[in-house]
Amino acid sequence: MRIFSAETFATNFWANYKTAYGDDDTPQDFFSVFGVFFPAVTGIVAGANLSGDLKDPASAIPKGTLLAITVTYISYIGYAVMMGGCALREASGNVTEYLLTINGSDEDFIPFDNCDDRTCEYGLYYSAQVMELISSWGPLIYMGCFAATLSSAIASLVGAPRVFQVYDNSRQEYFYTL
Repeated sequence: MRIFSAETFATNFWANYKTAYGDDDTPQDFFSVFGVFFPAVTGIVAGANLSGDLKDPASAIPKGTLLAITVTYISYIGYAVMMGGCALREASGNVTEYLLTINGSDEDFIPFDNCDDRTCEYGLYYSAQVMELISSWGPLIYMGCFAATLSSAIASLVGAPRVFQVYDNSRQEYFYTL
């Protein structure tokens, strides 16, 4: 588990976009990175799909949607702050280099966070497992991803029929239409 460091956070604070991983021609920008957060909207839409059971939908839907957006925004910003303060952008993954760096060795060596003339495979840029590496218990990350996926799937299964459901006032009954 990596401890939050104000120095690491300050280093990671400003944007430093690189080319896409494994592709030297595609530059990244704010919007390509923002696309990672877009799936958060599925939960907000799922809540709106189930709004037919509310007592007062006209006031509850806007309040619920704004609250869902706020909670999602705060949690994702919290994740970004946590990751930015606990993990470096680039690191070699070499434990010996790490130990020599943190012990302040005077030997001639390459620090673990110097990736200028070599390929690094760890850090926020390159490792998809960085959240698992800094967590106190790695399998919790996988269980959370599985639970979120299952929750989204179930919400889609329950919400989709409600989108197509229409209430016919003349016959006083619901029917489904496409």
